[in-house]
Amino acid sequence: MREVALAGWALVRAPYLSLRDGLAEAERRLNEADEHELPVGGWRRLRDADTEQARTAAVNDLLAATLAGWQLAEHQGRWRVRLIPELYVDPAELAAVQVLVLLVEAEGWSRLGRCNRAGCERVFLDWTNSGGRRSCRVHRPAPVGRS
Repeated sequence: MREVALAGWALVRAPYLSLRDGLAEAERRLNEADEHELPVGGWRRLRDADTEQARTAAVNDLLAATLAGWQLAEHQGRWRVRLIPELYVDPAELAAVQVLVLLVEAEGWSRLGRCNRAGCERVFLDWTNSGGRRSCRVHRPAPVGRS
């Protein structure tokens, strides 16, 4: 099992499940975002981005709106957080942005995916240990043994 340093704070073994609540909130915001949200289109722009540069710009806008002084930047081939916290707004949005940044720092953009179900436009954040998720929460297969 791989250990990763999250935001340079601590080595964590398979951290994704421990971030589930915040990642579920981030995923909800990604899929329910519209052009009227603040910062203007931040979550929507992230959802629709198709390059790492566009994704990073959208996350940096979210960071600037929720926690002045935070910025996601690539450093020596890895994603890192530059941190100078000053203020925050909605605690749920702040948590969603923070855990999204932690996920990107640990795995790059590979954990942000689009649902593989035909006609579905939803995106998802893969917090499974294996990183094998392929569909959104709406189209996720039922766990074995449950109906």
